[in-house]
Amino acid sequence: MALNEWIEACEANEIEREDVIRIDYKDRTIAIYRTDTNEYYATDGF
Repeated sequence: MALNEWIEACEANEIEREDVIRIDYKDRTIAIYRTDTNEYYATDGF
């Protein structure tokens, strides 16, 4: 997966504020975070 490749992981409202979910995609594990200010972030490879 290229660093700039987008994947559809879930609906935005599926993640509660101040929560994180795990997504397994191909050979990678991705964490998607939603902050208390309603911003979204993702990390890969941790």
